[in-house]
Amino acid sequence: MHTRTWSAWHRLCAALALTVGPAFLGAQPANRDPERVRFVTDDIAHFWDAFDARATLGTTRALDSLYFGRASDGLRDFRRLRLQDDAQFARTVDRLAPYYASTRSSIARIATLEPELRAMLRRFVREYPEANLPDVYFVVGRLSSGGTTAPSGLLIGAEMYGRTADSLLGAPLSAWHRTVLRPVADLPGIVAHELVHVQQTGGGGGTLLERALREGIADFVGERMSGKNINPSAQAYADQHEADLWIEFRRDMLGSDPSRWLYDGNATAGRPADLGYVMGYRIARAWFARQSDARVALTQLLTLDGLDAARRLVDESGYAPG
Repeated sequence: MHTRTWSAWHRLCAALALTVGPAFLGAQPANRDPERVRFVTDDIAHFWDAFDARATLGTTRALDSLYFGRASDGLRDFRRLRLQDDAQFARTVDRLAPYYASTRSSIARIATLEPELRAMLRRFVREYPEANLPDVYFVVGRLSSGGTTAPSGLLIGAEMYGRTADSLLGAPLSAWHRTVLRPVADLPGIVAHELVHVQQTGGGGGTLLERALREGIADFVGERMSGKNINPSAQAYADQHEADLWIEFRRDMLGSDPSRWLYDGNATAGRPADLGYVMGYRIARAWFARQSDARVALTQLLTLDGLDAARRLVDESGYAPG
């Protein structure tokens, strides 16, 4: 096995960034074989080359020549979709250099996740034979995106999964970061979550309900495939406040403003971010529990499209805590 690219054997978030569906993966032909998926880590090694050269080259020049200058297809897509402003990325690396440095040994362990990741892909195909399995790229970003999809495949922000007991999580990191930064062992959950987004055929819709169901279904199905949930803090909060959250969510769900529920980054000590993921997850879970054929039910969840279908799923779920 290559030490950086695993051709034989890879997302947050709270606001793990809005993701898109299968049409966006047109650059890759559909693949249904888990053994053919490539897990590409070259960009992580290139990032550390640039990180170490900042003192001599300057951060912008080091990143441009040693990181972006040797970019994989995945990093090229990630740069366009998530980084966008190279100068801002360089400033982030300098400002948060102690945190980046604290992740180095942790994200080096990504290679050890090969068996778990491959097993998750195999289960996905067993339960959903129509699954399309794209390549997975691990890149380093500006602490804003845990995962997304692109023409090259799944793009995972490795620095979002470098949390350890020794990580530097105080200022200038935000309260949102302290909530969503995760240990590397949790990576199979975000890969599974983003893989669900690849399968989803609906456009996402403009209402909070449609968006929350899209993300919640990705959480629910991703957890089913990987055994990991990507929003444990929000789930724990919902365990204590589910009835009140349902009242709030039901009030807001047909509106178009997701700011209190999705992609908000406004976590506080009293209320974690991205509770819309949790509400969508719990509605999907309640609906799935009522179905007699798991394979048919998975297909229905992954092809959910439109507000009428979303409202029907809520009604059929019987979800009504409290």
